[in-house]
Amino acid sequence: MADQYHYANSIVGTKALGLGGAFTALSDDSSGVYFNPGGTPFASTKDISGSASAFYLRKKEYAEVFGSRSLVENSRGTASSFLGGLVRVGSKKPKEGLTLGLALWMPDNNLAEEDATVQNESSAKLIAYKKQGTQRSGTVNIAGSVGWCWGESLGMGLSLGFFDIDELSQSSERILQGPYTYTQQAESTYSRLTTRQDTTALQLRGVSAGAGLRWNLTSSLYFGLSGRSFFVKKKQMTQESSTTVTNINAAGVVVSQNKATPSGDPKIELNDSILNLSSSKVTLPLHLRLGLAWNPARWFTASADVSHATSTENSSEILPRRAVSNLHFGLQWAPFGSIFSRIGGFTNYDADPSRDVLSSKSRGEYVDAVGLSGSVGMRYSDSEYGFAMTRQWGDGLAQKFPGRVSNVTAVSTIFSATVSQGF
Repeated sequence: MADQYHYANSIVGTKALGLGGAFTALSDDSSGVYFNPGGTPFASTKDISGSASAFYLRKKEYAEVFGSRSLVENSRGTASSFLGGLVRVGSKKPKEGLTLGLALWMPDNNLAEEDATVQNESSAKLIAYKKQGTQRSGTVNIAGSVGWCWGESLGMGLSLGFFDIDELSQSSERILQGPYTYTQQAESTYSRLTTRQDTTALQLRGVSAGAGLRWNLTSSLYFGLSGRSFFVKKKQMTQESSTTVTNINAAGVVVSQNKATPSGDPKIELNDSILNLSSSKVTLPLHLRLGLAWNPARWFTASADVSHATSTENSSEILPRRAVSNLHFGLQWAPFGSIFSRIGGFTNYDADPSRDVLSSKSRGEYVDAVGLSGSVGMRYSDSEYGFAMTRQWGDGLAQKFPGRVSNVTAVSTIFSATVSQGF
């Protein structure tokens, strides 16, 4: 499947993108609909903002999959986008009246292709390995929010939205191994060709509800807290797999199933399965965020967040996930007025329910990652235009083939353009 086990593969929002997602205590633009609707009343102007990620690059390397040889999977595709707006009702001044927000974000919206090849690894009797795959994911969230201030320092807000998760993953593998020797005919050899076809389709739809607050502890120190729940109203998941094992003799002829050998009969084996999980129970995690921000001057801001997604191991039969907490931090400075720069860091831990990739609870792989993000751009009055890049590094374990555990490392890069227009 496309990745539903990491919560920080991409960062929502224009400012937050450069701050590593550390935006809960600020939330003073339209991305506050996502981060914390309680921060939206503090926006200095009405706002329309958006970000578009042009494409991403991802590389995964599985160590010693075939003997001493590693398997490298490269993929590329399009990535996430965000669009949102804020408007005030009852007053044009910050912290007065109601602040209404509307946002669309696609945290896992991509079309990726992967291609991996390994050849001639004698220690694993590998002649050739080829894997090709396509992943299409379209996670779409639309939410509206309302925020208001209680006095001068406390902002509160509520949000209500709709989400749609629609994913399709298809892959094919060809493994040619040999030569193997017949037990009863030492002079004869054969090769084994294994082909696998896998297709997984997932669709989840429902509503989300969130709440948050921002408390200005002093004129320069802010605190933020928010939470969001998801309620699934429609679900559908199917898994189809097909495996064919064909043994071929030195002359290139398929070996008869009746060819006798004491162990490992050379034969043709077919294994097809279709699994419909649409009636299975599914629960999505509750997402919580807590943040602090320090803004001692107009040109400098420092922020930090802790985000937490609750466990669904005991409540969901589809995509069970363990509880995960991630850290986010960011710095923003604009000492030259019209030029701004932001830099941030974050963790992106895997929510796979088991650290034992051989366990039946595990999906067979986990990767814990850390990332850096940054953006630069220009400000003109209440508008800004920028360019951002996010890069992540991770490592973990994977069961790429049954019973064999490999170390896995991963690197991904996302390039984005951002724009924010105040009025």
